[in-house]
Amino acid sequence: MDMLSPHLQETHYAIANQLLNEGKNILVEKPVCLKYSEAKELYNTALEKNVLLWGGHLLLFHPAFIKMNELVKSNKIGKLSYLYSNRLNFLKSEKP
Repeated sequence: MDMLSPHLQETHYAIANQLLNEGKNILVEKPVCLKYSEAKELYNTALEKNVLLWGGHLLLFHPAFIKMNELVKSNKIGKLSYLYSNRLNFLKSEKP
């Protein structure tokens, strides 16, 4: 798998399109593209070339999300009927 994560969002489409057309599996950091039409084109190219195109979402791998998923699946917190969340700063505070 090749990784695509340039700093400039404007470059995601061009680089991803080139790699997909070379037959490479790629992970593109969000946003995959700035326009829906470009994202749809990348999707269709990936299907045509039979390669994988992933949109990166690193919170799925954050320890807090993993733990929450474990708690829900194990039913340790009871039946989940509703969940609301806000993304807050997950970094440790610099304060002692």
